[in-house]
Amino acid sequence: MDIKELVQKSVDEWNAKDKKAFVENFTERSKITGPGGLVLHGLAGVEKLWDVWQGGLPDNQGVIGTVFASGDRACAEVIFEGTQTGTLHIADGQIPATGRRVRVPIAQVHTVCDDKFVTSHLYFDQFGLLAELGPIPISGAAGRD
Repeated sequence: MDIKELVQKSVDEWNAKDKKAFVENFTERSKITGPGGLVLHGLAGVEKLWDVWQGGLPDNQGVIGTVFASGDRACAEVIFEGTQTGTLHIADGQIPATGRRVRVPIAQVHTVCDDKFVTSHLYFDQFGLLAELGPIPISGAAGRD
C-alpha cells in the first residue's frame, strides 16, 4: 500500500469510529509521541490514544490537508474538529466536558514498515486547544486541590 494511502485510510477509519481497523494500522512495536511528553507504546498505546480523544470529543473528525511522502516516511497536515462532550484525560488530570467546539491543526510525522505505522509524532498547539475549550477546571492536576 502506498504510504499516502495508509495515512488517508487511518484518518477515514478514525472518522468512521472503527477502532479495530484504526488500531490494526499499528504494531506492538509502534511508538506514538505528542505534546506534553506523551509517549505511547504498542497496540495498547494506540487504544489509549483512541479512548482519550474519541471519549472526550466523540463527534470529532479529522480532515487531511496536505500529505508529503518519501520512502518510508510521511508528513500530514490534519485539521481536528470536535465538541468536548466527554471528559478529556490529559497528563496532569482531567478536563470535564465543556460543550465547546474546537478546531486544531495537527502535524503528523510517520515512519512506516510493512504497511504499518512504526512511529508517529503528533504536533499540535496544546495551549491553543485549551484556550478553545475556555476557562476550565482541571481536576487531579499536580499541585492543585
